[in-house]
Amino acid sequence: MGHNQSSEETSDTVRIDKTAVPDAFEAVHVSDSVVDRVGTARRRTGTASSDGDAQKWQDALQREREANENLRREVLNLRNSGASRPASSEYVSSDRREVEDERRRTFQETIDRVSQRFFSNVSESACAANAQQVIQCYTDNLKQPLNCSHLSKQFQQCVADYRTDMLARNA
Repeated sequence: MGHNQSSEETSDTVRIDKTAVPDAFEAVHVSDSVVDRVGTARRRTGTASSDGDAQKWQDALQREREANENLRREVLNLRNSGASRPASSEYVSSDRREVEDERRRTFQETIDRVSQRFFSNVSESACAANAQQVIQCYTDNLKQPLNCSHLSKQFQQCVADYRTDMLARNA
């Protein structure tokens, strides 16, 4: 069945407002394939948003927009009245700080879950020492490469053992 003939298509869109991302994570990028895998996993496990969830998020978004509009009006009123805002961070309300802190915690938890899910099996080469020995042997024996065959076999065995171990862990 081709792409255009699929029987069921769902579209999950993840949008992250730039202001909700802490500066430390500004350079984090997620590829389309990662988004596709996460969406597929959500559909497979049944954790995709239901209509009730969508309505809840739309309501929350509307409340945030209204709050932002109120803040814009306050800023315009302050500018028009000639008053200047305090130079300290006291201008930011404690509610706003709590919201930002919660967003940072949620973002960090998401980063941790993604890292654990997709990067937990990434390890340094278990056979790096063997590979270095093979390279050094070939460098030292340019005219007699068969002198390095025993090291090459050791390297091949190391790679095979590592592969078997990784497959057993992921099974």
